[in-house]
Amino acid sequence: MGVTNLQDGFEAERQISSTAMTRLNFLFISLAAVCLSIIEKPSHSAERSTEYQIYVATPPISNHAIQEHRDLPPTCQPGTAISLMACRGEYEPASFVIEAESKLENVLVTAGDLTGVAGTIPSNAVDIRVVQPCWLRVSDLPGRMNWVLLHDPSLLKIVYEADKTPYSAGMSFTRKPVDTETLQAANVAARQQFWLTVHVPAAAPTGTYSGTVSITSNNAATRELTLELTVPGFELREPNFQYSVFYACEYHNDQSRFNEYANMAAHGCMNPSFYRSVALAPDGMTLDFTPFANELDLREKAGMAASGPLYLVSSGPINAGTSGLSSDELAQLSSRVEETVAWIRKRGYSDVYFMGGDEAVGQKIVDQRPTWEGIRKAGGKVFISNFGGFYPFAGDITDLAVITHPSGNPIDVANTSSSSPDEFVADVATLPGVTNCVDWILDPATHDRFNPPDYPTLIQNIHKNGYKIFTYMDSLAGGYGIPEVQRRLRGYGLWKASLDGTMPWSYHHFRVPPHSEAGPLHWSNFHSFVLLGAESPFDTPSWEGYREGYDDARYLATLQHAIDQCKESGERQELVTETESWLDAVPTDVELNGWRRQMAIRTEKLLGLKATVSSRGFDNEDE
Repeated sequence: MGVTNLQDGFEAERQISSTAMTRLNFLFISLAAVCLSIIEKPSHSAERSTEYQIYVATPPISNHAIQEHRDLPPTCQPGTAISLMACRGEYEPASFVIEAESKLENVLVTAGDLTGVAGTIPSNAVDIRVVQPCWLRVSDLPGRMNWVLLHDPSLLKIVYEADKTPYSAGMSFTRKPVDTETLQAANVAARQQFWLTVHVPAAAPTGTYSGTVSITSNNAATRELTLELTVPGFELREPNFQYSVFYACEYHNDQSRFNEYANMAAHGCMNPSFYRSVALAPDGMTLDFTPFANELDLREKAGMAASGPLYLVSSGPINAGTSGLSSDELAQLSSRVEETVAWIRKRGYSDVYFMGGDEAVGQKIVDQRPTWEGIRKAGGKVFISNFGGFYPFAGDITDLAVITHPSGNPIDVANTSSSSPDEFVADVATLPGVTNCVDWILDPATHDRFNPPDYPTLIQNIHKNGYKIFTYMDSLAGGYGIPEVQRRLRGYGLWKASLDGTMPWSYHHFRVPPHSEAGPLHWSNFHSFVLLGAESPFDTPSWEGYREGYDDARYLATLQHAIDQCKESGERQELVTETESWLDAVPTDVELNGWRRQMAIRTEKLLGLKATVSSRGFDNEDE
């Protein structure tokens, strides 16, 4: 009996212990599951995690368009590192694309500080925008292409694919078109291109800096890119060319006007033409300089120097394109020119150019000669936009010829013969006139088919007369999706062809009003570097290409000045000789980022500075 009771007690204790262990095991399993859940889901469930790939666009200024509905071009390659070189005060772009298997929610890209041994460049020196997919004129037909740079991706949307002009009416602003100051988070359905612009502070010490660009999303893990920036030890000089643009935008208010001038100055366009200048007072006789003074005040406030020449496309009572004036009318014209020139020079400017008849040839130019001669005798100068046929009729009195670029001809032919805009965009980067755009000026044999003037001879003759020649439609400002052509012709091409400057058509197409409210676009993107919003312009890759060409010219001017300094001092003569030979041999299809880096390396050596710039990744690009 005692033994039985003892065994019963052991059995009861064993059952109780077993039950406790079962409960304890359940507790451990539950805790383990919670811990595993925390490890596997930093913020969201595994089921909702979305994979995506990062592609770095190198170079960002490229003739290979990025379209949301087609494969990425060869310039976009998987990567997580971006390496830039930029001098103090310079703007330098970079771009990357993210592609997702399914929708990414609330995507935001941010940049951190760039740090190095020399110090820190703050994160606000890195501007980040999207390159918004647009429905616009791609060739003679409409299509989709990433084109407008925005901080707020929700501001501009494709509503429908318009099949008649203006094709841009298929896009619409969702609210008053005023962009935000910084990038806004947005969903990415499958692909999004981002655009970074580093603006190096004027006081940034020389050296190499590094930081991270972070990509966050509600339903994907945070990803990072490394952003490396090298700041060389020299200051960039101003280019040896004039940078202008046909600025046909009507005046609306001082703030919008200032914002447009500030945008041009930030892109190297330091001397746009005037469509608002001299006017007549209410008495119909006295010159009124009030609107002209207002334009100059705004330009100068935006950073454009009060020096050099001014180019008046529209000058009210002084019209260089008129013909058949009587002797009294010519005398009155001369008097008004003298008064205008005196007023301009009092403000610090050197010369005033009045524009003759647009793209006139033959007898139409001959008929304008008396007007031009009257302007020139009164101290003014004359400029024209032309296709090159003016010279036999007025080459002796044309102070500035703004001449269309012949490389546009084969591009136009390919445009009209393509079966679809997508086909054209896919092929345009390999077209004659794109791949060898500079050769079309240097070698007349390359463009016999289009019977243009002999450009090398034309340039030589204009310079022999002591006059200047700029480029004009080379190519269209927003046409064909070829921003690298804009860059090449804006810097390297001006130097190689011995041109004096550039005045392309146009900042924003002729007198098309800005977009002041929500609703469809009325934008001629083919002829516009920018899209005008309610307060400020929106940039495009083509306009960024203009700036990159301007900066190429600044690096070239800095190198040439370093060569001249060494010649004067007698130092580093072997390097001088070798560098001049290298410059002479630079091919017309040189990879422009590599060319720029090589110029920076040589400039540092010629100036006896510590080497900071590396040719890493560009070693064979400038051979």
